Amino acid sequence: MMAARWLALPAVALFSCAPKEVPVQVSIVTSSCQSPAPLEGVTHLKVRVLGDGINPPKEAVSSTSVADRVLRIPEIPAGKARMVEIRAYAGEPAAGGKLVSLGKTLPFDVPDVVPEGQKPIELTVFLRQVGKFTPPNSINALGNCTRLSTARAGHTATLLQNGKVLIAGGYELKSGKRSALHRAEFFNPATGGFEDAPDLGVVNTAQQFTPLPRAFHTATLLKNGQVLIWGGEGYDASGTVAPWASVLIFDADQNMYLGLPWNYVTGVGRTRHAAALERSGKVLVVGGYTRKQGSSDLSLEDRVEWYDPASAKGTVVGGVSLPRGEMSGVPVQDGRYVAVAGGFDGTVLKDEVSFFEFDGTAFVKAQSSSPPRLREPRRAAGAALFRQGNDVLLVGGYTDPSTVKPASTSEIVTTKDSFTVAEGPTVGAARGDICAAALSDGRVLAIGGRTVDGVGAPPRSDGTVELLVSQSSGASSVLAKESLRKPAYHHTCTVMADGSVLVLGGVREQAGTLEVLQDALIYTPEPLDP
Repeated sequence: MMAARWLALPAVALFSCAPKEVPVQVSIVTSSCQSPAPLEGVTHLKVRVLGDGINPPKEAVSSTSVADRVLRIPEIPAGKARMVEIRAYAGEPAAGGKLVSLGKTLPFDVPDVVPEGQKPIELTVFLRQVGKFTPPNSINALGNCTRLSTARAGHTATLLQNGKVLIAGGYELKSGKRSALHRAEFFNPATGGFEDAPDLGVVNTAQQFTPLPRAFHTATLLKNGQVLIWGGEGYDASGTVAPWASVLIFDADQNMYLGLPWNYVTGVGRTRHAAALERSGKVLVVGGYTRKQGSSDLSLEDRVEWYDPASAKGTVVGGVSLPRGEMSGVPVQDGRYVAVAGGFDGTVLKDEVSFFEFDGTAFVKAQSSSPPRLREPRRAAGAALFRQGNDVLLVGGYTDPSTVKPASTSEIVTTKDSFTVAEGPTVGAARGDICAAALSDGRVLAIGGRTVDGVGAPPRSDGTVELLVSQSSGASSVLAKESLRKPAYHHTCTVMADGSVLVLGGVREQAGTLEVLQDALIYTPEPLDP
């Protein structure tokens, strides 16, 4: 049995004290850099122990008014991926108390056999209000909101196996023109702060660093924990786009980027493409823009490529031509298929939904006598897994191949029993370039985007945030949530290990003016079992 003492400090410390158990120390950060504080109005704290094989979760409830400030911690059984969750309520939880704030530790393992001299497992919980966007605050300066080291948009934010988020590249504005970034950083949820990461580039044998700045690349977490960074774009002094043909791999263990020791077959430079991980660990790369040799104009890339981490080799999918821009590429059924939906071919919007699978030797395009088609062709839609990973939700987007004509509809591509497309829920605000985050419980958070206020009006950023929920009946619904303080598109939204969503950067566009944002926010979803 473990006990906990709530200290009269900005944090609460939990200590395990039973003999022959792994000592665990959890610091609960109850301070915030903005009002209201996570414990404002709170009367009770519920401690929950989660993890593989712990069903239902182990729970203990304490009143925040008790004199000795002791939190009771249920026993944490041996096993992998254990988490300690703290829920703060206004009122007794069992009597209908309102859930105010919530936080979880990163997953940790508890060994079956405790070695001699075992050091305490030190963990941190940041309590944050549920259903709200909260700027992160570092344990080194709890009263100060932390943000990105530099303003950026068109970047990537990839959750690593160690729980950190790698934030790489993107663009900033200099004298009104885009300038690609090679700077990178980590967000560390254990400290609530941002940390330096190696800049995008390679080091030669003479230890000379060559920066490789890029925006609108893809960053795919491989099964071995490395991150495959593919393509993207740079800009010359006039702002002209130059698609990258280079590929990097970030190795978290070595904390460095590796240039691949091969010239992949096509030498295709592409940007604004899609990359998706197949279940055996290979990566499919599709669509985007390229520049043909001898041409000054961008064109859509029609070749589909795939990368094999085992051989460090890239290959073109034979017999397939798929020119697509602003399409969605999402792995479904735990990566059995990669669904490519929507987008445009340079002239018209496409309603086709294509499925690729790896047949043991190469990727092939799945054949169907009646391939599914979108009910409303769209580009730049928000895309996320839906309904336990069997479906793809496409929300919003633009219904014109060249202008910002936003949609308020959504569609659900179903793959469980057959490939079909069904109408999804209508969202409250028509917009494209939505960032869609698939929560671990099957819901999808649709964040921000770009819209117009009427015919002839200039485009602007939109701060609408909505939660799309699948009902047990099979229907879906939309719940309006707190809007972004600064409307944005070209931002990222990354679901972290504790289930919260990290929203970073992006562009705020208003009345023809553009601002690249440095903002960082964390959204804590209300749990389905409050």
